[in-house]
This record gives sequence, C-alpha cells and structure tokens, in this order.
Amino acid sequence: MPKKSIAKPLIELSLASICWGFGFVGTVWCLQTLSAPAILFYRFAIAGALGVLVLAARRTPWLHWWYEIKISFVAGFLLAATLILQTYGLAGTSPTKSAFITTTYVVMVPVLGHFLNIEKIQWLHWCFVGLAILGAFLTLNVSLSGWHAGELLTCANALMASLHILWMGKSAPQSRSPMAFNTFQSLAVCLWLAPFALWTEHWDVRQMDHRAIWSLLILGVGASFLAFMMQVRAQQQLSPSVASLLFLLESPLSFLFSFFLLGELLVPSQVVGLIVILGACLGSIWASSRVSQPPQPTPGVP
Repeated sequence: MPKKSIAKPLIELSLASICWGFGFVGTVWCLQTLSAPAILFYRFAIAGALGVLVLAARRTPWLHWWYEIKISFVAGFLLAATLILQTYGLAGTSPTKSAFITTTYVVMVPVLGHFLNIEKIQWLHWCFVGLAILGAFLTLNVSLSGWHAGELLTCANALMASLHILWMGKSAPQSRSPMAFNTFQSLAVCLWLAPFALWTEHWDVRQMDHRAIWSLLILGVGASFLAFMMQVRAQQQLSPSVASLLFLLESPLSFLFSFFLLGELLVPSQVVGLIVILGACLGSIWASSRVSQPPQPTPGVP
C-alpha cells in the first residue's frame, strides 16, 4: 500500500481516538446527573442534528439520504449496543480500566473476521495482536478475582464493538458520503435508545452542572459527530483488523485524560503496557503498508 493511501486515515483515526479518549472521563462526569441511556441519547441527538444541518446546507439530494439511511441502520444498532454496555460498565469501574478492557476487541476483530471469511489475517498481524493483548493485560494489572459487574459489562461491550468495526468495514466502503452515513448512524442510535432514555428517571439536563454540560457537548460534537465521521472515512481505506489496532490509541489517551482530570495513577507495569500497545499499533501500520491493499469502494445505487 502506498504511504499516501494510508496517511490520511491514520491521522483521522488518531484524531478520533483523542476524542474517544476524553469520552471516558466526560461520561463519568455526566453519569453524576444523567442515566446511561440519557447520556447516549443526548450525545447522538447533538451529532445527528449537526449532521442534518450540514447536509441541508450542502443541499444533498434526498435519494442520497435514503441510500445512506439503509446502509447505516444496522451500524446504528451495533453502536447503540456497544455504547450502552460501555456506559453502564463505567458506573462500576474506572475510566482507565474500562478503556483497556474495551481494547480486547483487537483480538476479537481479526478472529471473528477470519472465521466469518470477511478477512484473512497475515501471520505478522497476529503477532502484533498478541503484543497488543499483552500490553492491555499489563496495563489492566489484571486480577480476575477483583472483577465485578462493571468489568463484565465492558467485556460484552468489547464484543459488540468488534461486530461494529466488522460491519463498518463492510458498509463504510459503500457509502457515498461519510457525513451522511454518520448522521443517520447517529439518528439510528437515538432511535434505538429512545425507549430506554425515556424510561429512566435521570434524564433532565437542567440538573447538570457546567462541567457535565460541557462534557456532554464535547461528547456530542467531538466524540460522536466528528470522530465517527472520521471512522467512516478511514474504514473506506483500512481493513477492519488494522483499524481495530489503531483504535487502541484510545486507551492510553483515556489514561492521560484520567490522569490529568481525575487524578488516576499507573504502576510501572502499566506504563510498560502502554508502550507495548503503542508499539503494536506502529507495527501494525508498518505491516499493513507491506502486505495489505485498501478495499475498493463499492459504488452505491441510490
């Protein structure tokens, strides 16, 4: 793969990871006044509304809207399931631990993709997958006896995240507009979560303090509207397995935000784990430039 062909998606996924890294801390602050479904409903309502405004300003044809709705609806369901499990899990574990348990999708994506005949994995990539999992375990400072419901919900979230990444690898190349795809994916998340958000008691944004309000706005604009749009564009050129490794950057970034904003600390073995994960990401990029070719977009018929 020529270097120019992966430079832009690598940059975009890195920027998206910064937004998602803050998302763990922002969600913790929002959970002080809002329920998990309410946070996600408002977050993606903001993203969907912004997307609709941009599409209207661009005068995107209605037929294109309908095409993007059809290919993004399942992605919205998988994303809603992923985030609701992650958000409920955050109520029972720390942002850093949640982030690194979520990184187990780095092994789930290539395994599921391989056995579902979606993508054949090179042996070199399996080596970097193993390194990434080792780094995640070092960073977690894993003790199975200390796991609680929050960690178990986050494991389920990792499985759903794997399915979402694989589905995006299939549907994103078919999209004619990453902006439209992400807009309707966001609105689909709202649709799936609306019954849960309305059923809960803690949904009134008037009870939020200024820190939680700003966090919700950043989650809506940065971690949803911009970050997921960049994911759609990046997965038009990168395979699901390579993308899943790059998403690992979200975890060390979440620790940095947790360190500076929540005062969380790491022991030396966890710092080594961060370095190992970053090394696995860089190795995956190098390997993909040698053995992979970007999937070609499939023209859609509106």
